[in-house]
Amino acid sequence: MLQYQRLSSPTYSQQAQMVSLADMRTLQYHGNIQFTLPSLPNNTLTAKVSSIIDNPERGFSWMGNLVSGGQGYVIFNIKDGKKSAIIMINGAYYEVIPLTEEYQALVKKKNADIGHCGLGPSPELGIPPDITGPGGGDPGGDPTGDCTPTDNNNACPALIEVLIIVEPEAKVEIEALYGSISTFLNNSDNIINMAFANSDIPNKEIYTKWIVDEDFGGLLSSSTEDDMDWLITFDSLKVYRSTYNADLVVLLTTDRYPSIFGSVNAIGPGFDNAFAIVEYPAFYSSQVFGHELGHLFGARHGWDNDPAEVCAHAYVGSEEDPPSFPGGPYQGYFWRTITSAISDELTVEYQDPQGNWHVFDNQGVIPHYSNPEISYGGLLTGSPKHNNAEQIRNATCEVAGYVASPTLRFSISSAINCESSFFRANVVSPQTGFSGQPPYAYTWHWSLDGIFNQSTQTTNYLGTTSNNSITIPTPNCAFYYLRCMVSALDGTTVTRIIFVDLTKFDCPCVEFIPSATTDLLDDTNTQFHINPNPSSGYIQLTSNISETQNVKYIVSNTNGNVILSGDLQQGRSIAIESLLSGMYRITLVTDKQTQSRSFFKL
Repeated sequence: MLQYQRLSSPTYSQQAQMVSLADMRTLQYHGNIQFTLPSLPNNTLTAKVSSIIDNPERGFSWMGNLVSGGQGYVIFNIKDGKKSAIIMINGAYYEVIPLTEEYQALVKKKNADIGHCGLGPSPELGIPPDITGPGGGDPGGDPTGDCTPTDNNNACPALIEVLIIVEPEAKVEIEALYGSISTFLNNSDNIINMAFANSDIPNKEIYTKWIVDEDFGGLLSSSTEDDMDWLITFDSLKVYRSTYNADLVVLLTTDRYPSIFGSVNAIGPGFDNAFAIVEYPAFYSSQVFGHELGHLFGARHGWDNDPAEVCAHAYVGSEEDPPSFPGGPYQGYFWRTITSAISDELTVEYQDPQGNWHVFDNQGVIPHYSNPEISYGGLLTGSPKHNNAEQIRNATCEVAGYVASPTLRFSISSAINCESSFFRANVVSPQTGFSGQPPYAYTWHWSLDGIFNQSTQTTNYLGTTSNNSITIPTPNCAFYYLRCMVSALDGTTVTRIIFVDLTKFDCPCVEFIPSATTDLLDDTNTQFHINPNPSSGYIQLTSNISETQNVKYIVSNTNGNVILSGDLQQGRSIAIESLLSGMYRITLVTDKQTQSRSFFKL
């Protein structure tokens, strides 16, 4: 399979493996999914849901944060029968990319080149100043005004519509790796909206649309400055912005700019400060899409890279342990929030004035905008002088108003206690002349598993109201999901699902019992593994079946036809040179059990 071979290339990934991603809708339990990565089979990961999206345009998305097994976040998506995922754990970044409806490639991404934001000077790579500098990395600059966080979250609902223009050369490369532009960009909303949720930026959403413009073919250069100047004067840009009702416009390119991953025309907010360039290889894994959008909201780099005297700077968090032996180094790690200047160094070292060595591992960019009131892994993600979140909260409603929106949208606010819970749908009507005008009907359901299907017993109908709020008795459970569907008179409908965690309110609820670990990224829950996979010559089998047992193997194709069979010999190696290239399934059979796995013959 040519797509898989491209994804396995050392220039694109650190490692790749064929997997079959299970349906997370049936695996979650009380808002949790437990799973293992094939590359880390002894490390059980538990993710707790933060939000769920279920709509025809984007499919079903389950987003959550890791609560055991490591620090990080996950996004699982099902669209048109194809499953994909983004998994961020302890600085490593994985993508699950669909190959067919049944099989995917689990890719540990590799950004081989060091790249920076084209806005401002490139940072000096070495000791991140936030590790050793006073005041959380402030090298001496003082913001004007008071940096004390305010109580005003500016909770107005805002939908920021972003048009992504894909250059033809990028389209060719993306389709070769991901199969389609849609597959690549399907999580573009999720990755930003997750960062908003992580950073306490409530009721704000990104909604992306994309087009491919053949007129860009062969016209871009190797300079972000020249290409940005050309972009903002491009004849069709105003037409595109109006046609697609785009508040912001992003040009998606190939890896064409030396040492630069992305840039903006100016730090916003402002109607004319609305344009960015992003290289697709760093779009997700280095958080460059969120980085450049942050600039358009007015968020800055860290103080080490941006001396602007404002409070909206990015942050670097770090922690270290004392030496494990006399004279040894202090061992630690550091991470950066989204709009920090990017560094891809794996480790940094420095010697303090006392002669002690300090070694820090780089855990990369986390999906957080700096916020002095939010923690990641027990460390604050900002300070009063490093507060991107407040800047973004206060700017997004202005940005969402650049171009009148044709889209019906709403957010849900709540007041929850152990006896009853109050929910309100805060609707923002579309521009006059577009579908989705009032009056509205509000239909409410709750569910234990987040799957809202009238044919199942897990969906509980609460009622349909003509006003925008509902009060319900609190269910006797630890967690539940609430869905509101807003329907306009012309039939336009939008839905929103929220996760309600009653354990936060000390309610006498049903005790939460975690489910068994699920092999989410493979197709059976066994200790049966195949290496290498894919393979061209042989496969080595590892199983918990004792080597003293008599074991038969059966290799079948995707139609179920048996291609190879025999007794599994000591050493458990099987030659597959005679097989044609394609997908196969091998089954091990004893008198007590069977185990199956899929593999790909190159």
